[in-house]
Amino acid sequence: MKNGRSLSATDYFSVLRQWATLRQRVKRTLVDVDTLLVPTTMIPPRPIATIDASLESYADHNQRYLRNTALGNILALCSVVLPCGFTRDGLPIGLMIYAKSFDEKMALRVAWAYEHATEWHRRRADLRWAR
Repeated sequence: MKNGRSLSATDYFSVLRQWATLRQRVKRTLVDVDTLLVPTTMIPPRPIATIDASLESYADHNQRYLRNTALGNILALCSVVLPCGFTRDGLPIGLMIYAKSFDEKMALRVAWAYEHATEWHRRRADLRWAR
């Protein structure tokens, strides 16, 4: 909220124009690319107590966790997320499949193929520690 208050309307619309320019550049760059595969997050899950330790800690973790998903929002890509493994501590890891704007069919086709080529969607995290 604080950041939003300090942003003028002029600056806000400038950012929107920059995003539109970026979307057009990415669209041209990815003309021959069907999908992008990226980790859902760049960092593994952390205990909630660590994240909620302070407002600064929450903001830092939030930014790091949402980096790849925010990118898709800015670039107007569609996506689907699937399980693709576990951390050393047994926590789930996600694979994000991005496709071009309004090409959900492609994202879902790749997701379907991935699920049929792997068994990750059938495996469950060991959550006995949470009881």
